[in-house]
Amino acid sequence: MAKSTALPTKETTPRFLRASTAPAYLGMCREEFNKTVRPNVREFPIGKQGVGFDRLELDQWADSWAESMAIEKQANEDNNLPRSGR
Repeated sequence: MAKSTALPTKETTPRFLRASTAPAYLGMCREEFNKTVRPNVREFPIGKQGVGFDRLELDQWADSWAESMAIEKQANEDNNLPRSGR
């Protein structure tokens, strides 16, 4: 039996995502994607009827959105006392 010289395959995320998969990539429903994300990123045609989004641009949008929505927390707030100190 001959040894296989094929390299192990890694599943890769495609660079371009279709409109049907882009919302799931960001973990949201299509309605929220269309309302919140789509107006802020570029889209382009794929084939005759498809619409695509650049995954890297979606990542940049997600980073920016998370930064703007983050809630700063202080470690020593009264409600963060250890259970033994309550």
